[in-house]
Amino acid sequence: MKILYTPLTMEDSEEFYRLAGDERVAATMRFDCPHTREESDRILADYLSEGNRTFALRFQPEEMLFGVFAFKSVAGSDTADLSQMLVPEQWGHGLGNQIISDMVALARKEKWYKALGAYILESNTASRRMVERSGFQEKERRRYPSMTEDLVIYQLEI
Repeated sequence: MKILYTPLTMEDSEEFYRLAGDERVAATMRFDCPHTREESDRILADYLSEGNRTFALRFQPEEMLFGVFAFKSVAGSDTADLSQMLVPEQWGHGLGNQIISDMVALARKEKWYKALGAYILESNTASRRMVERSGFQEKERRRYPSMTEDLVIYQLEI
């Protein structure tokens, strides 16, 4: 199936809540699982804030949201951090690799940024392999007081 990459909007709020509100999805993200639509809308608004480029991921022809991809601009720089979330039913099917590849190619073509970053929990080996295959290099590891494992920070110069 072909993936449609369309701009994510506040009109996608209900579908975004179903995605972000899944405990399995939120566990891989840098936000707490939203338990209300209002909490989810605040996260969505952050994804849509100025400077970010955020895409709804849908299969053609069904057009049901199965994921979100965002370039989250780093203030005061020409870099962006990647954020990708997919419904768990799509994990392990190679979609993440295709999406990262497509999005990195788009960022290069459009010359939006000079570098891309990715922050991935040490235990999320599938996501770590995915960005490494796309040319990202590990730059450092951080451990925050609320975390039980390292956060691995990757970068790709584009």
